[in-house]
Amino acid sequence: MSEPRLFCGRGAQRCALVAVFTAALGALSSASAGTVTGRVELPPPEKREPSATRGYLDPSDNAILPVQAFSPTPYMVVVLEASAPIEVPAPPQAIYELRGESFARPVLAVVKGQEVLIKNVGLAPRSLSAKEDPNLLPKGTLNVTGTKSFRVAEAGKIYTLVDPAVPHLVGRVISVATPYRAYLDREGRFSFDDVAEGSYKLRVFFQDRWLPVSANVAVGAGNRAKVETRISIPADYRAIK
Repeated sequence: MSEPRLFCGRGAQRCALVAVFTAALGALSSASAGTVTGRVELPPPEKREPSATRGYLDPSDNAILPVQAFSPTPYMVVVLEASAPIEVPAPPQAIYELRGESFARPVLAVVKGQEVLIKNVGLAPRSLSAKEDPNLLPKGTLNVTGTKSFRVAEAGKIYTLVDPAVPHLVGRVISVATPYRAYLDREGRFSFDDVAEGSYKLRVFFQDRWLPVSANVAVGAGNRAKVETRISIPADYRAIK
């Protein structure tokens, strides 16, 4: 099997965030299905520059709970896009829980045509709207235990859900044309199950944009094979728009 081609945007010489993806293509119960697994390897956390000004006391570390470095993995989604059109079965309803002043996950990936049900499991009512489409959500307050739903008709959409009264409350819903999407754990691992035989492009979404990187993945029919792909993401990935 040939080595997958790599794509890296905005200058490969500046790439520092490395994603290592392993595609384990096994002989499953279906001869045309496989499992694709992988891991995104993140660079060391950014070092904070010392303060230019000093107060009356020198700063000291928190001995009980050290300050946690920013982790991008909760804001990332990986998807497999087929090179040829595939049948996407009608997906079940996707539930997006609103837990107080944050959503259950920062980014929710859904398939085009899928219904999204926002459920308020917090302790306060919210007034949600989508920045990109003020008419996406039904009007009115989302009360405690209440729900609001909408359907994403097209792929390639990014909706930013906000509450003007709570500036830090932000949730994003992205729509894709593939049933193969996965989230990362704290270590950056992910897995796709029951992937149909064929050729795919692996893409990474971060926070509010698609990163300018991709890799080709081939899933065989019933053969046991292993493909390892390295994808380099620019060091300034947080600034890419």
